[in-house]
Amino acid sequence: MSRDAVHCGLMAVLGGSLFGYVLIGISSAAFDLWRCYYGLAAKTEHNQWLIGVLFAIINVGGLPYGLLAGPVMNHFGRKRTITYGGMVICTGSLGSALAAHYYVQCLARILTGVGMGMISSVVPVYMAEMSPDHLRGTFQACFQVAVTFNILLGNVAGYYILGNHRDLLPVDFCPLFTTAAIAFKNILLLLPGIIMSAVLVLIGSTTLPESKAWHPKAKTVDWHPDSPDDPPKEFTPLCVQEGDPPALESSCGSLLLAPQALVTAFLAAVAQQGTGINAVMFYTPKLLALAGLRLTMLGSVCIMLWNFVVTLASMAIVDKVGRRTLMLPTLFMMALALISMDGIYRAIDQGLLSSFWCFLPLFVFVSGFAIGPGTLFGVILNEIFPAPLLPFGAPLVGTSCGIMALLVTAIFPPLEQAMGIAVFYIFGIITMALWLFFFLCLHETKGLTKQE
Repeated sequence: MSRDAVHCGLMAVLGGSLFGYVLIGISSAAFDLWRCYYGLAAKTEHNQWLIGVLFAIINVGGLPYGLLAGPVMNHFGRKRTITYGGMVICTGSLGSALAAHYYVQCLARILTGVGMGMISSVVPVYMAEMSPDHLRGTFQACFQVAVTFNILLGNVAGYYILGNHRDLLPVDFCPLFTTAAIAFKNILLLLPGIIMSAVLVLIGSTTLPESKAWHPKAKTVDWHPDSPDDPPKEFTPLCVQEGDPPALESSCGSLLLAPQALVTAFLAAVAQQGTGINAVMFYTPKLLALAGLRLTMLGSVCIMLWNFVVTLASMAIVDKVGRRTLMLPTLFMMALALISMDGIYRAIDQGLLSSFWCFLPLFVFVSGFAIGPGTLFGVILNEIFPAPLLPFGAPLVGTSCGIMALLVTAIFPPLEQAMGIAVFYIFGIITMALWLFFFLCLHETKGLTKQE
């Protein structure tokens, strides 16, 4: 394996690890710890909004950066952007570990979100520019495998950090511990993220090579990574009909010249974040508790383990099976799971089914997401944009992901309180609409070169 491929794999692992652990993995344990730490244990409508905002606000930090990511990457290069992103995450995570007040935690989460926006924008671009054509899908899948493994790691860490009383409701859990004990548990939970970001800074500032697609003097993107020549003035992107190839510059405005690619990328972002994955990942213990299960944290760990296993399987097949071939059946699986969830919970509530049946739609949904939109989003995003537009298109679409993640995470608790499990019908309808679009409009990109 070439040196460039090794560094692509390293960035996939480190970038995905930070994304998985810091953004999602800590959520199950933090849900209880922060309720205790900031006096939100009582299940009131006001507290539900506050805890929802606390988890969603990390996306606020990354949203403005997404609009600046292209110029930043083109000015500083991929290597320095990765290094700076790691520094910001390390600082934000340290602040989050030590925050003794609710609003300080909010500020720390926003800062962490800025760093996550930097890393989630630049790492996929770096991999797309440095990876061999026949391994593009594998490296993007490797990123998602690292995400799911660290979601699992965060849940396992939380399982042990919360201790023997982990399955109690916050109103019963919180009085069992002093404020100092909760603060110490919070530090332990955040520590792995601090260490990961420090390692990313160390590698980014030392051994990581700069992307061959970036010219430090011209501060632009080269069409052929191995060529010293200037980018070609005209080429045909995947999204444009033959005979209509406009001249594309490496700028945000040029995205309007590739409208089909832009629309497809945005809807791929909806498939990743607008179909309810954050509602499932962040609130799995609560969903299991609603079905009457007692060992909710253990059940959550089992679901995260399954998420990792199926994502690992996706890495093995993503470059062997077409993107369209994977996307359509997995979206159908997700829609079926979401639409059936309310009926299954009603049957459980009426005693017609055992509580363990609640795992069925969750496992089916997670399987479809992990093999489909979860893995394929990054693959499709970095294949349908022409090379000069990639540093601008990928972060902009990533920003839309952040907006949807913010909305879903913030509004799910009050929606669930008002609608119950029927809230998943909304996600099911969205997923079916996406299936129809991709059935009609998604073209196969497997095996095509970057130029093609």
